[in-house]
Amino acid sequence: MVIKFMVIEQSESNRFFLKVASLGPAFFLGKLVPHEVLKADYQFYNEKNSKEFFLLKLLSDVQKTGLTMIRWYESNFSKYKKSSAPYKMMLDALIDEQCLHQRKLFEGLCLIINFSQCNETIYYYHFCLLNELNSLKSRISEHKDFFGLTSEVYMEAKKNLLTKIQDVEDSIPDLSKCFYLKKNNNKELNSQRQMMLKALKFATEDEKRGLNFTYEILYGQTSKRVHFSVLEDNDKIDHNLNLNAGFYQCGLSSMWIIRRAHLLTGLKGEDINESIMRINPDKEKPYSPVIKHFEKGDFVATTTGFLGQIIDVKESDFGYKSYLVKYIAEIPAINILKNWYSSLEISLFLNEKQMSFEVKKLLDKTSKENNLDLSKITESDINENLTKAIVYMWEKKAFQPYWNYEFKSRVYEILQNKI
Repeated sequence: MVIKFMVIEQSESNRFFLKVASLGPAFFLGKLVPHEVLKADYQFYNEKNSKEFFLLKLLSDVQKTGLTMIRWYESNFSKYKKSSAPYKMMLDALIDEQCLHQRKLFEGLCLIINFSQCNETIYYYHFCLLNELNSLKSRISEHKDFFGLTSEVYMEAKKNLLTKIQDVEDSIPDLSKCFYLKKNNNKELNSQRQMMLKALKFATEDEKRGLNFTYEILYGQTSKRVHFSVLEDNDKIDHNLNLNAGFYQCGLSSMWIIRRAHLLTGLKGEDINESIMRINPDKEKPYSPVIKHFEKGDFVATTTGFLGQIIDVKESDFGYKSYLVKYIAEIPAINILKNWYSSLEISLFLNEKQMSFEVKKLLDKTSKENNLDLSKITESDINENLTKAIVYMWEKKAFQPYWNYEFKSRVYEILQNKI
């Protein structure tokens, strides 16, 4: 009997995302553009159909991802040994493919979130014109760089296109809403990073998850995968974990694109899309990697391998938390005693309030049993000895039951010194 080894978890949530990405776009597009007029009226964009044209292109790309996800979901590598090089390379190739789709969905979700702030057709038309200009400029550069020629036809087309763009800009109600336009307004498209920064201002908590919170986490990392890099070491990654995370990310991004498309058009969702529209995207989630609830005094470990204590907290415009960490064991450099870290770069080692409470409880118990006066013991004494215990744990890699012994010995040290 051949045992199937499916690389994507056959879970209920993955089956839901599969249906969302493969069928959701079809349900939406069937309502947006009647099939009988699709070829006649939407072969190219114009000043009247640009909004529908944009959504047609975007949701078609989402459906391509959905159909590809079916293949990922059904992938079975039973004929390969898990420890073999071909097996790992096959998974690695699937991750590369996922990254292409994640990038496109990331771009699409950024765009559709931003268009919620300028949902009139003229903005979509302007965006399409700028994309056409960008493509034309590339063809002109191609001729010049590789053939040493200048095409008069292309130059005339560029001139006419610039005139059309200027006419449209003169009619746009508010140019400051053109998130896709560079600040210098040199008829150039904005960078993907800048468009994401703008999108985050209007994104729901769930959409931030669809974008994976920051530029580097999703777009930057997938860029590294789809381009050759001599520094990338893919042997160290957990391939199955990455594949399932990529599958989830594609499904999540697809879902929020579909939801925004319905909101921008006012079209009622049906079938799987009706389920999507019932989701509350602003509901607070129990966990977010960029909004961890650490407090001043907490002991944390950094991703670079240092132990420290939080001494300050601040929040960005998007609600993301950063923490000023004072090193309490090793330091990264002789002149660096503290450093700011994003919430992505630290994890909780021990909660200071909880540990302090345990120390006081043990002190109180010991004093009652031995009729001791604790009036001379200060918060500073407790914190100093608590820090020593935590550093000991860190340096010796000593966890339970060693922690109980070290914890108690520090409490008794306080008693000996103060009583």
